[in-house]
Amino acid sequence: MSWDEWEQLKADAAARGSARMQLNHIAMDPGGSGDASKLRSDKKTWTKAGEDTKRLQGDMGKALGRLDDGQSGLT
Repeated sequence: MSWDEWEQLKADAAARGSARMQLNHIAMDPGGSGDASKLRSDKKTWTKAGEDTKRLQGDMGKALGRLDDGQSGLT
């Protein structure tokens, strides 16, 4: 892709208007500013996600160890 093609694609995208991110459960207001007070975060949920991530790390370590053992002696 040439530089001119890239510039044209950017210009076309800009002409269509800016892309906005929208969460499915939060409707955009007509002004487009959004309302951050509608966003909620639950500490219990984040804690659970963190614990699950730690568990995955341990499981991956075990799997890599087994893979290494299974591959030993192969050339």
